Amino acid sequence: MSTRLLAANVALPPWGMVRRVERFDVHDPKVCRGEFCVIHNPSPHKMRHWPKVYRLDLPGCPVERTCPHGVGHTDPDSVAYMRRVGYFVPPHGCDGCCHDA
Repeated sequence: MSTRLLAANVALPPWGMVRRVERFDVHDPKVCRGEFCVIHNPSPHKMRHWPKVYRLDLPGCPVERTCPHGVGHTDPDSVAYMRRVGYFVPPHGCDGCCHDA
């Protein structure tokens, strides 16, 4: 069973095109209970309050966080999930502000 986000920024092909959608299917909160989850239980990383973009144009649908400079940084909880289930984690266009101080 999935739940719905009421709104989300979603990247769709062609690469880089982002649009706002009002409804977006995500996994049920029971699936990630007890673990960090980019949607239901974010870890205490420094980017957790930055806006999310769901990359439907990439395998595994990685979630990026958009920094104050407008650069997309792959969310660490999304990276952990992708590695756990065997997806390749693509590099992101980093300006350095995703690194913890």
